[in-house]
Amino acid sequence: MPNVITPRATGRAERHAASLYQVTLPDGRLYLICFSDREPDWGGPYRISEAQLRGAFADGWQVESVEPSTFATGFEGGAAQAWLARIRRS
Repeated sequence: MPNVITPRATGRAERHAASLYQVTLPDGRLYLICFSDREPDWGGPYRISEAQLRGAFADGWQVESVEPSTFATGFEGGAAQAWLARIRRS
């Protein structure tokens, strides 16, 4: 399910996590990829830090892993920095 978290939307990441909680079975796993703050600011989507990602899923979730990853893109360089997270609902 694509979603964009913006810096102007205070609490948006936490609300997104709460919505996912409602549709995920107990002990269910969520695999999430999002743009990383390691990506240079060339415009485009909001980038999130690992700490922000972990914080958004602090209540009712167990963040099992957050690994550096990339998105394939049509832009120069062909890829954008991302986080790939494995998160389990408590």
